Amino acid sequence: MVKLLARDDPHPALFDHYVAALNRLVHGESAPIVLRIFERALLKETGVSGDLSICAESGQAVKASQIYVVDPERGPRPARAADTWPRVTGKTLLDMEREDYTDGTTQTQSKLLMRFLLAHHLGGTPLNTRQILIDLMQL
Repeated sequence: MVKLLARDDPHPALFDHYVAALNRLVHGESAPIVLRIFERALLKETGVSGDLSICAESGQAVKASQIYVVDPERGPRPARAADTWPRVTGKTLLDMEREDYTDGTTQTQSKLLMRFLLAHHLGGTPLNTRQILIDLMQL
């Protein structure tokens, strides 16, 4: 959060999400799922991510069976052959919007997508999230 937020820029709702994530971890919930939910909240609360269930190009609902990429500045759009961004199914985007990470494909694709989006918005600044989680779990 420190690397993404401007100094002295209050985000009270984001800190509520942070506390909720820590509580979920303490109560044994799946760390990868808790992390995806928090990462999504982080991007939404800071205003750099919109609704993943709406196609940015057409304004139409994302189709579960279609393959998409997520433009970090605009949102989801149908994937093209030349795209180098992570490809995800519409189902994954819809699952992420509902915070439903029960599907294994959603878990895998959302992890890659969130890494990509966070890296973009952080300008390549590395994160230590995994190590922080490991350290928290050992407390």
